[in-house]
Amino acid sequence: MKFKRLTYFKRSLNFQLETLNEYINESHQNLITKQKVLEKELSEALEGIDDPDYTQNIIDNYLDENLKYFKDFPSYFNESSFLMVYSFLEANLARICKYARLDLNAHNTTTQITALPTKSYIQDSKKYLETNCELSLNAKENVWRKLDKLRDFRNFIAHNNLDLKQTKDSTEKAKKKKTVNYINRVFKKCVTVDNAERYKIENHQLIVDTLKLVEEYLFYVIETASKKCQ
Repeated sequence: MKFKRLTYFKRSLNFQLETLNEYINESHQNLITKQKVLEKELSEALEGIDDPDYTQNIIDNYLDENLKYFKDFPSYFNESSFLMVYSFLEANLARICKYARLDLNAHNTTTQITALPTKSYIQDSKKYLETNCELSLNAKENVWRKLDKLRDFRNFIAHNNLDLKQTKDSTEKAKKKKTVNYINRVFKKCVTVDNAERYKIENHQLIVDTLKLVEEYLFYVIETASKKCQ
């Protein structure tokens, strides 16, 4: 079968996306379930207690668990999940370059595409697909712009752990603030900042919405490349 690489890859990608989406939603739901259990246990422990000192002792006993499941674990999960989703985009856009090259070369034996991107950064992959594979990707430019802005946010997590104090250069600091403002404007105020200039993803919906953009763009590129092979 001609040009089967992109076709087969699309099927594999669909399965990977479903699995990743299921993992994110199930992990988030597990956190919510644990939070509800802790709230219920604390409520039951406080039931019928009138002594303020004893009440405070009970609350203190639950404090460490509450910090873990209401603050630390959600923060770790949201940040690591966001990085994972963005790495998924980088890796699979690079794979599309590989399969598009093979399918296009099979389709046009007179003009062969030889080089592949040396790096898997999304800008390099997009440039390769547009220049070497001669694909027109303008139809989803609005999606691409969002993904590119999310790339800046991804770098803020990976390089600075969302800690603005780690950035000493005023220009770079202003750029990071601008990125977060964009994220909050487009994705409905999902990132907060504390008095120590440490940012935090408050809502896992950012990860869900990012994954939807990744899915939309990857399938669009596959369809565009596949049509060029017809």
